[in-house]
Amino acid sequence: MLTNRALTYASGLLVATILTAAPAAAQDDNVTVNVVEEGRGVYTLRGSFTVPAETPNVWRVLTDYGQMGDFIPSVRTSVVKKEGTDSILVCQESTSYFLAIPKKMRVLLQVQEDPYNRINFVDVAQHDFDHFKGSWQVEKTAAGTRVEYEANAKPKIYLPVWGKSIGLDMVKGLMRDLRKEIMRRPL
Repeated sequence: MLTNRALTYASGLLVATILTAAPAAAQDDNVTVNVVEEGRGVYTLRGSFTVPAETPNVWRVLTDYGQMGDFIPSVRTSVVKKEGTDSILVCQESTSYFLAIPKKMRVLLQVQEDPYNRINFVDVAQHDFDHFKGSWQVEKTAAGTRVEYEANAKPKIYLPVWGKSIGLDMVKGLMRDLRKEIMRRPL
């Protein structure tokens, strides 16, 4: 007969095994997402989708920094703090969930735009990340516009078993929400 301690350990081991075996890549709804753990708590996050929309419409959604909380449910606030000639400072707060427990994450993004082509960003405050930087790439295709996202992140909290799954869910949700908003907006 198993003791309570042995049963608890066995249950925890089963959950950890299932979550570790969870895929680090996903594709659905024309959204492709991939998360790779580069080292202890450092993740490369990638996502992409193609949408039947013109590039200017896609660009308007990607650069609607002050309204992102209206169409991305995980974003609680997104405020443009400063607009300069060569960069924009955007303060964002989002909520992610770990085993149904909410975790607030804050970034102060320094954003540089190459209009209709690329957006580069870096978290300059480092509240919840040791580092977080990445880019959005926009490209016209025969099927519409292709959007590619890539970020390199090291959260201050390291979750060795669940980090990839959390990153996968976060990026997948972000990509789906952006694609949906692009499709919703009139040309």
